[in-house]
Amino acid sequence: MATINTNFIGISNLNQSLLMSEIENTLKMFFDWSFLKIGGWTDVTRTDAENYYGGDSDVLRYVQDDNYTDGQVWQGHRKDWCWETGVNYTGALNPTVIGNPYVGGVENTAGHTIDYPNGKLIFTTAVSTSAVVTLSYSYRTVQTYVADSAPWFQELQWRSLRSDDVQFTQSSQTGDWSTPNHQRIQLPAVVIECVSRRRQTGHELGNNAFDVYQDVVFHVLAENRTDRNNILDAIAMQDESTIWLLNSDEIAADETFPLGINGNLLDSSKTYPALVAVTDYQYKKLTFRNMILSEINTFTPNLHEGIARCSCHVIAGTVN
Repeated sequence: MATINTNFIGISNLNQSLLMSEIENTLKMFFDWSFLKIGGWTDVTRTDAENYYGGDSDVLRYVQDDNYTDGQVWQGHRKDWCWETGVNYTGALNPTVIGNPYVGGVENTAGHTIDYPNGKLIFTTAVSTSAVVTLSYSYRTVQTYVADSAPWFQELQWRSLRSDDVQFTQSSQTGDWSTPNHQRIQLPAVVIECVSRRRQTGHELGNNAFDVYQDVVFHVLAENRTDRNNILDAIAMQDESTIWLLNSDEIAADETFPLGINGNLLDSSKTYPALVAVTDYQYKKLTFRNMILSEINTFTPNLHEGIARCSCHVIAGTVN
């Protein structure tokens, strides 16, 4: 005889993070880490940062921000700076650890904070807006976003590697870099989205466990075909692989975050593998299934798009 329920099953609190949110948020952290593990970052070193376009990547741009005094906020030409330690690509290589900035060639030790996702340096005490501010850092080659929280539909920025662009200057507050970093997506990028296709089947008799197949779409955007194709291939190769989803409620309860609310670094060791190694932070296992590539298009010479879609398999409920 079927059990008659008087309440929801599988959920005890309306505010707890459930499957779709945990899938999107975990996949972003997994992708951020995994791209680094295959060398997906670029080091910018002070005094030796001229890129292949001739611009100085270590020179930061003064930003007008109403929340701060003029001269406090500076940004790099690329955002999404690396904060992780223990990457050990090819056994030894790691992203540059950010040290003190230099103002006019002199090290500034008066205090500052770093907003890693937005690639910003915030001085405790403002410096001259006409000063030359330089910094060593590393930025991610591929930026990843969760569709629900990303402004990817608002503004795409082309030529973000061109720190030689005349618009990227201390005196000019116009052009591509005048738009705040949190409102821009630089390419190449991956946008992760749980879409409206999901099916569930019973997992086994005698409990409320069931197999969930949630479709997830990875939108890949790039400025050239090579980047787009390589990223699509990297995602497609994960078919039939299994990862742990993170339990964000447990992580929040323990306040075990790598980054603070303002993008500041709290603990560089709290990487994806370090978090999922903690039993309490393991939510459920996810397996990528039926990975397909579609809608591979070239809209303009500078915008190449492709979509990887898969059905993520998760066993939900209580398993005997």
